[in-house]
Amino acid sequence: LSGTTTLITGSTRGIGLATARLFAALGSHVVIHGRPESLDRATSIAQEIIDGGGNAHPDVADAANPEEMGAVVRRAFERTGRFDTLVLNAGVKEDGFVHRTSRESVAAVFQTKVLGPFGAITEAVDIMRRNDGGQIVGVSSPARFGFPMQIGYAGANAAIEAMIATVALEGNKKGIRASIVRPGFTETDMTS
Repeated sequence: LSGTTTLITGSTRGIGLATARLFAALGSHVVIHGRPESLDRATSIAQEIIDGGGNAHPDVADAANPEEMGAVVRRAFERTGRFDTLVLNAGVKEDGFVHRTSRESVAAVFQTKVLGPFGAITEAVDIMRRNDGGQIVGVSSPARFGFPMQIGYAGANAAIEAMIATVALEGNKKGIRASIVRPGFTETDMTS
């Protein structure tokens, strides 16, 4: 991955942080993304990667906001002159039985897992089409097949998988690969 640029959404903790460290160790310039209130943490992680001999910079934006997420992709491209990999890892989940789940909680999950990523995807595809292609990876969950007390989370993961499949079908002639990873249960602060 030497010389590439990678944005990993939600990379200030959990699976995203582990992925950022791995991509940096493999030579990619990594954008450490987090919520606006996590700027200090994102900056600290980027500095840790730099101190270890890697390349990174922090950027913060609301993962639920398509315009802000598209802007993060643009800024990464403008800063490094390239944009090779987008890993859509940011997510939230709301637990609750179906009959007690509010529309607002489901909407919040879809905003972060579907609509925010849509903004990043469209900007990334636009950049990748004009350059040498790239790859987009959606981090999903086995919950996408249905999971008790997680109707919003299950639906949002099914939606991001369908979006990534569409990108794969449209992008392959332009050198854009798109795929899904579905890690099983992973103990992180989101799951504890």
